[in-house]
Amino acid sequence: MNSISTLKEEIDLICSTVVNSPEGRLNLRKKFYLKYGFSKLAKYGYGQSEIDFIEWEIKRGVLNDVDDIHKKGSVWWRKMNMQIIHDSEFARLLFETKSNCKSISESVKNWLNYLNKPDSKSWYQAHNGSVINACFQFSKEIEIESHYEKIFIKDVLMRVLFAQAMVEGKEFAFGKLGKILANPILPAVKIITRRQKLYPISYPLTQENYSSNEVFLEHHIRTFVNKYVIDKNEKKLFQFAAELIGITERTEFIMYWMSIINQESVARL
Repeated sequence: MNSISTLKEEIDLICSTVVNSPEGRLNLRKKFYLKYGFSKLAKYGYGQSEIDFIEWEIKRGVLNDVDDIHKKGSVWWRKMNMQIIHDSEFARLLFETKSNCKSISESVKNWLNYLNKPDSKSWYQAHNGSVINACFQFSKEIEIESHYEKIFIKDVLMRVLFAQAMVEGKEFAFGKLGKILANPILPAVKIITRRQKLYPISYPLTQENYSSNEVFLEHHIRTFVNKYVIDKNEKKLFQFAAELIGITERTEFIMYWMSIINQESVARL
């Protein structure tokens, strides 16, 4: 059994070796899920959706070094991705060494729970716990993003939170049907990240590429889903998110994201 200080040094080393390598980050996550994907229905098991999403991030260039001479990366997207890597790798080390540590974050505990009791619900709790932790810790990094990029970050956050609410069978998220539709093993993320109107390749977003012309059907589908499904449950989703990582500053967290929503409303006028 290794000491916690030794494990922390090891996790810091793991993170530092891939911090400026988008492909290194992806390969590390693939290695994790090849061992701990816990399902034969997809190559990377419950981590299939995450792998598909990282491949989109790499294509978009947001995981590049922020000083990359060809295409600068995003401080926020890099921090968020690294939070997932840090939390899951820390949990992996604790799991494999059978170490007991009470002084770890809720997001690391969620990953430990996933490793001990793997299913779609525990995976979403782990993954989204790290995402929400990053949102809370790195709000200043979000602030330096462009106005329309911040709105897009909010949209992505809402989508992944709603997917978790579906898997957990929340009544406002299609109840029992949602458990099937949002299964992270399914190829939904790979499909939607190929739709550049939902997950654009350009970075950072500007007014021009945020509101660029969409095909008629896709525009109305997105508008319907946002207005009548996701936007309708915004406060519920943020409360859900705050509870996920047990943060005490829940009101502050919810108010911050509601302010982003208000900015979005103005931008769409």
